[in-house]
Amino acid sequence: MTMELFTILLVLFVLLLISYMFEKNLYNPLSVFLIIWIIIISLSNLRLYDMLPFSYRPCWIVLLGCFGYFVGYFFWKYSFSVKKANNINQNVKKYIFNDKAIKIINIILLLFYAITAIRVFISMRKYGIDYSAMRTLYVNGTKEQQVELIFGSSLLQGLELLFFKPMLFAMLSISIAKVFTNMKIDKQSLITVITLLLNVAVNFGRIVLVQIAFCTIITYFTMGNKFSLEERKKIKRIVKKYVFPSFIIFLAIFMFLSSARQSNRTNSLSFSEELYSYLAIPIPIMDHWLDYVDQNQVQTYGALYIKGGLSIIDTFTNKVGLHLPGYLRSTEVVNSTQTFLHIFPNHNYNAFTSLFYYFYVDWRHIGVFLGSALYGILMAASYHKTKKEKGNLMSCVMYIMLLQGLLKCFVRWEFVQMSYFLSFMFLFFLIIKRKDNKYEKE
Repeated sequence: MTMELFTILLVLFVLLLISYMFEKNLYNPLSVFLIIWIIIISLSNLRLYDMLPFSYRPCWIVLLGCFGYFVGYFFWKYSFSVKKANNINQNVKKYIFNDKAIKIINIILLLFYAITAIRVFISMRKYGIDYSAMRTLYVNGTKEQQVELIFGSSLLQGLELLFFKPMLFAMLSISIAKVFTNMKIDKQSLITVITLLLNVAVNFGRIVLVQIAFCTIITYFTMGNKFSLEERKKIKRIVKKYVFPSFIIFLAIFMFLSSARQSNRTNSLSFSEELYSYLAIPIPIMDHWLDYVDQNQVQTYGALYIKGGLSIIDTFTNKVGLHLPGYLRSTEVVNSTQTFLHIFPNHNYNAFTSLFYYFYVDWRHIGVFLGSALYGILMAASYHKTKKEKGNLMSCVMYIMLLQGLLKCFVRWEFVQMSYFLSFMFLFFLIIKRKDNKYEKE
């Protein structure tokens, strides 16, 4: 281990220790964030399986970003959280699930992904397309290819981006929240899980399975202080009856997809090699693209930070030939990271640039620190609101949505995706304020 690497890891461990001392747990969003990056930096610097060389520059960028996140997190915790502590019970807003809307949307999503999964299966059989190639077509294929082989029409392709995909991830967050608020898994939550598996059958993505599993676990610990002894017994029964079997199914599907996507490659990776590669590649991929943006003087001046929101506006303005300032440039930056790079001999990877890369393209090192600090403030506010305000269903579901993005921080800044932005907007149709004063009377 070099002195540079030792210094970086030492500082990250010190930040993690401070986080644990003040929060008294390791499931808070600050500790989770730091643990993710300690694992990634450590694994990448093992340089296993003949990983091609890279510099320590991205590791220093990660350290700067983690420190910014740390500062933002504690800035909120001690500047705002303490001031509001005495008024939490008075300010809690009571929400309920919009059950009618959830039922209707669940049926629509189930039908769409069931039909689309059948189309994908038929296309694979008809044209001899393997799992890996179909995954590439779903992510990087042309619009014409995606319409012909996957969606069947350009209208359905557009609806998948604008409605079906963001709504599915909003529904997943609601399903997780339902388990820990209603103390049971209802029919609608089971339908959402089935729809998720159909979605996986369409795009052959695997990370979403791990993402949802960890969201469930972290949410349980976050809300654990609210559960009575009887509620804990109910949760144990749910875990034994539903959660544990689901975890086994998710793991089996994950391993199947990993094997299937490697089966037709001449130099296929073993499961351990592939798992290592996904946790190690963000550093070398970031190293490449940091050099690229510096050499080509690429800068987006904040457009990448809110690109998902800009994409929603651009969907309508581009119909009349208008684009928001910096939007096209930010789109080029996002698309460029889809280029495959040689990270291991005979094995190419793309996309895993991490959230820090997008902050860097916006405002360079200042952007990495400030962008991460703002993210730390957001996560701290959402986490403590969820942990302290019993009965605030909206804050709970919002936090689970943010967790989905946090657990993919080593892949990208999730807010560059229009579907992620839309997921938050759809929550306001799926969760509504109570019209009665039942809770206030209690």
